[in-house]
Amino acid sequence: NTITPTLVRDFYLPTLYNQLQNDKKLNSIITYLVCGIMMMMIFYSFAGYYASRRIEFLHYSAYAFLLGIMFFFKAVLYKLPIESNFFFESYFDFMLQAGGTLFYFMFLRSFTNSRSEYPLLNKVLYTQQVITIAGMLAFTILHFFTQNFTIQNQVENLVKYSWSACTVYFIGYAIFNKSKILRYLAFGHVFLLVFGFLSLYLINSPNR
Repeated sequence: NTITPTLVRDFYLPTLYNQLQNDKKLNSIITYLVCGIMMMMIFYSFAGYYASRRIEFLHYSAYAFLLGIMFFFKAVLYKLPIESNFFFESYFDFMLQAGGTLFYFMFLRSFTNSRSEYPLLNKVLYTQQVITIAGMLAFTILHFFTQNFTIQNQVENLVKYSWSACTVYFIGYAIFNKSKILRYLAFGHVFLLVFGFLSLYLINSPNR
């Protein structure tokens, strides 16, 4: 949480308002663009399911839908000091992200047929599903039944660190495996990892 008090002379107030509003507009444009990409991913997944009847396309569409909803609320509620935004930022955004990531692990297991083709990878992905569900339950209990924000925040961070570790493992597993489909997925996960760390840096750094 940050507060940025600013002393302003009266003649500068209109310019300051414009700067704040433009900042909101720029963030909203970028976020709505991401929402549009997510929508196209959902349509593509539905088309894939219609053509093949493979359940993993529904898993992927659920992943894209939940993350798209999260980004949409990020844009709509950006810097609005209203009760619904406090609930979204303190609880619901993590639930959407964790729920979407849970469906993504289900997609990976089904798409790669890991249960029979890659048993070790399947165990790692299944473990991540268990960690994600346990994290969501712990986060919910801490949020609604305690006032300990520190532990609640640590639970969220630990779950996200486990996702990052799983991404690194997946990339390494794919590199040493001869499967073309795994290497194709690993290429996408490299971008996921790099921009995930970039996002983490931007969140925790004043140099934005």
